[in-house]
Amino acid sequence: MGRNVVKAIEDDPGTELVAAVDVAQVGADAGELAGGRSNGVLIGDNLSEALKASQAEVLVDFTLAQSCYPNAKVAIEAGVSPVIGTTGMSA
Repeated sequence: MGRNVVKAIEDDPGTELVAAVDVAQVGADAGELAGGRSNGVLIGDNLSEALKASQAEVLVDFTLAQSCYPNAKVAIEAGVSPVIGTTGMSA
């Protein structure tokens, strides 16, 4: 799902991909991994560091249900607005 998020961001002239995090793909170019052109955004494995270094305004989270709350908390603490698209959560 993350690859589709990268494609959507890359295809929207009003948005810019400034960071990407995936513990299984560290060091890969996010654009190339999503099946597009190289965009120079290398995937990291530390969300907090990525948000701070990139000065992101929004976090789009399409991770696992057990990860989205901790990720949202990290984003809010960094002053970043989280948008959660994760499925599989229950009340």
